[in-house]
Amino acid sequence: MIRILIVDDEHLVRKGLIYSFPWKQFEMEIVGEADNGETALELLAKHPVDLLMTDLTMPVMSGFELMQQVRSAFPHIFIVVLTCHSDFDYIQEALRLGAIDYVLKTQLEKESIEDVLGRISRRMKHDGEIRSAKPPKTGTAVHEEWGVLLCGSNGASGSIEAVPWAHPSRTMKTGFNSWFISFAGGQEDTDIRTLLKQLPRGQWLALLITGIDTVKNLHLSETKLREMNRRLFYEWHPEQLYVKLSMNELKTGCSGAELKITDDWVKVWNRLAWIMDEGEWNRLEELTLHKRFAPAELTSFILESLEGWRYVEAYLELKEAWSKADFSTWFDLRQWLEELRRIWKRAFGQAGCSREIFTGVLRSVLILRAELTSGANQTDVAGRVNISRGYFSGVFKDIIGKVFNEFVRDMRVSIAQKLLKEHPDKPIYWIAEQTGFQDESYFSRVFRESTGQLPSDYR
Repeated sequence: MIRILIVDDEHLVRKGLIYSFPWKQFEMEIVGEADNGETALELLAKHPVDLLMTDLTMPVMSGFELMQQVRSAFPHIFIVVLTCHSDFDYIQEALRLGAIDYVLKTQLEKESIEDVLGRISRRMKHDGEIRSAKPPKTGTAVHEEWGVLLCGSNGASGSIEAVPWAHPSRTMKTGFNSWFISFAGGQEDTDIRTLLKQLPRGQWLALLITGIDTVKNLHLSETKLREMNRRLFYEWHPEQLYVKLSMNELKTGCSGAELKITDDWVKVWNRLAWIMDEGEWNRLEELTLHKRFAPAELTSFILESLEGWRYVEAYLELKEAWSKADFSTWFDLRQWLEELRRIWKRAFGQAGCSREIFTGVLRSVLILRAELTSGANQTDVAGRVNISRGYFSGVFKDIIGKVFNEFVRDMRVSIAQKLLKEHPDKPIYWIAEQTGFQDESYFSRVFRESTGQLPSDYR
C-alpha cells in the first residue's frame, strides 16, 4: 500500500480529501494529516510515509519550505502539491522542487478523481522502478552526461558563435534560433550557472537536460525536441537562469503530452468572462497550465482569436499592446493578456453599461473578425451576444468608437492592406473575397475611398 500524509491548513479540505477519494482502489491509505509543515515533519520522523500531499500556502511553514526539508531529510518520499487558483502561479516552482504532480482543489468535482489518483500512481510506479534499478557492477564507473537547449528569447537573433562554451564539436542546431550543446561528465563538473551568466541577459532561454547516458547516442527526435520546447515555454520565469529536465521526465512527457487545443478550454476562452472576472481568469490560467498545449498551437489560437481588437482605434494602448505580441514563454503571453485585461477594465469603467453588455460587445468584434468572409450583419451579431439590436447599435459605438458598419469597413480595408503586402502574387479578387467583399469593383472603390489608392497601386 502507498502510505500518504496530507498537509493542509484547512480542516475541511483535509477531511474532504480523506473521505471523498477512493484511496483503496489505487492501493493507497492515509496514515496521517497535519495542518502545517512543522507538524508534518514531526509525523514524517515517526511514521513511514511514501507520498506527501501538501498545500503551498500555510502558516508556520509554507509548502515550499516543507518540500525543501523533505527533499533533504526524506529523499525517498514522493510529493504531490495541493493547490487552488490563488497560488497556482507557484506550481511551476513546486515542480522544480521535485513535486511529481499537483491536484487542483477547485476542480475536483469536474476532473475525475480516479484520473488524478491513477496519474499519481502511475508516476510513482514509473519513478520507483527507476530508483530501484540495479546499480552498475563493482568497478564500473557511472558515466552520466548532460546538455543545454538554448533558444532565442522573443525573436532575439542571438548568435551561437558568441556563446563561448558552445564548441562546434558538441553543438547541434535543433530549429530556428535554437541549439543543443552537449557536455560529457557529471553536471557537478561544471557550474551551469557560471556558464549561463556569461550570456547576455534576456537574449536566451535555457533548458538543462540531465541524466543522459551517452550524448553521442542521444537521438533528439522531433517528439523530444517538441517536449523540450514545451517545458521551456511553460516553466521559464525571468527570475531563473534555466529550466531543469531529466531524461526520464522527458520520456514521460513525450508519452503523455496533449498538444491540440481542447474544446473545454475553448469554451472557457470564448466566453471572455476572464477579462473582467478574476475567478474566470484564474480558471483559464489553471486550465492552460494543466493542459500545457503545444506552444505554437496556443499562441496561434490566441492571436487569431483576438485579432479583431487590433483594429479598435479608440484605445491607443491596444495598438501599443499589439506591437508587443511576440511570445517565447507562457510568462510573456500571460503578461500580454494581463495588459489587455487592464486596458479593457479601464474602458469598462467609462462605458456606463453592465459587465455582461461590455463583454458582449468585445465578443462581437471577435465574431466579426472570425467570420470576415461571410459578412456577418449587425442584427445577427447582436443576437449572438444576447443584446437587442437597438441597444447594441449605440453601445457598440460607445465602446468601440465607431458605428458598426464603419468599423467593419475599416477593419476589412486594414486587413486587405495587410494581405496585399503578404501575398503580392494573389489576384485582387482573391484579396476581396478574403475580406468579405463579393464584388471586386466594389472592393476597389471602398479601398480607394479609405486609402486614396486602388488596391493595385497600393500593392
